[in-house]
Amino acid sequence: MKYLWIAAIIYIAFSPNTRADDPAPLRVVYFDNYAPYSWRDDGGKMRGVFVDILDKVIAERMQLPLEHVGFPWARAQQYVRTGEYDAMIAPVTIEREEYANRSAEPVLTGRMAIFTGAQHPQLRRFETMRSLDDIKSFDFVTQLGDGWARENLSAMNVQYVTDLDTVLKMLSLGRADLFAEASLVARWNLRNLNLSEKITEVEGVTIEETPYHLMLSKKSSRQLLAEFDRHMRELKQSGEFELLLQKYK
Repeated sequence: MKYLWIAAIIYIAFSPNTRADDPAPLRVVYFDNYAPYSWRDDGGKMRGVFVDILDKVIAERMQLPLEHVGFPWARAQQYVRTGEYDAMIAPVTIEREEYANRSAEPVLTGRMAIFTGAQHPQLRRFETMRSLDDIKSFDFVTQLGDGWARENLSAMNVQYVTDLDTVLKMLSLGRADLFAEASLVARWNLRNLNLSEKITEVEGVTIEETPYHLMLSKKSSRQLLAEFDRHMRELKQSGEFELLLQKYK
């Protein structure tokens, strides 16, 4: 019996299926209300494009355990700054590069668009804009933690509110003129809030193409960005990347 126990212990220790010597999970923090990129479902589990992509690249291809956690966006970024969590997915800003290293390969690239009330009296004027300077006299609304707005709309009147639902409801009520957001994110949430008839994307206007990168806290001990870049490129080349995106469009 003694020898059977010893044999069992040796088998477990060296079995290819054991996770006893696996690294601790990579702790990734997300904006918990940014569907379809990332959101917390009714059961408390994180869902979305970002989660699916990291599961495919890091958990499946790189064979590293993952922990997905969501918070309000300003708090999520602070956790990466302090090193309490290892990584997040976000557009690169000067501020974020102070405390995180970014992947070379974007996780995805979103088209940044302008949204306004469907009956806004200046809608035709917005459609002829060529730069943000053309609309700097109008009031913007966005959510707390929006680093893009802080860097690009600093000369404008911007009201920061708690979440995306509030942003869109304010826009639909005419309490703000404009909102800049990734087109996929805004359109998804407009459908879910039944506001697609009240808020419209300003046609013919793309502010920029915004890449979202994996950003690894400088206080994290993990060294994986080069390997992540390779697997991320392979995912895109394989065609699997587009299949992941299709269910969210």
